[in-house]
Amino acid sequence: MRRAALVVVLLLRATGLCAQEFARYNPGTLQEVTAQHDSAVRDVPSNIAEQWAVSADDFARRVRVTYTSQHRPIDPVRQELLRQWARSFKRDSSIIAIFQNEYLFHEGQVDYWLPVQNILEGPLAQEAKPGQTIELYVMFIGAHFGRGQLTWLFIVNEFDAQVTAK
Repeated sequence: MRRAALVVVLLLRATGLCAQEFARYNPGTLQEVTAQHDSAVRDVPSNIAEQWAVSADDFARRVRVTYTSQHRPIDPVRQELLRQWARSFKRDSSIIAIFQNEYLFHEGQVDYWLPVQNILEGPLAQEAKPGQTIELYVMFIGAHFGRGQLTWLFIVNEFDAQVTAK
């Protein structure tokens, strides 16, 4: 049991996700972050077929979204973005393994598929109900633009299903 707890702590430290670090997650929206980066990601020179953009700033945010309970394995483009992010910042490649599924969330009228840490999947399914507003603690990893398709990558590091109107 002690060894399992140590592994979890090491993984959380490797991703910068220790409890005291959640204080750095500022209130905001996914749309604010995507709007800030949209034109830069889409600005692909004509001689390049696609653009991979890994963010130097993680834009740690607490965002309110609607939980749908729909999930699927992580999209290959998002998985590659996560791999590039880990490589770019010399993170342990095992970080990639803690995100296997992505969940569909709504922020206003916009849908987002967001990878959720494996360890959070069970509690998320137990604590949140489809259609419920919840708060996610997310980090912006980057985006991909290719073949006219723009794919954003935010990772979910924590959630709060007990959101009250503020």
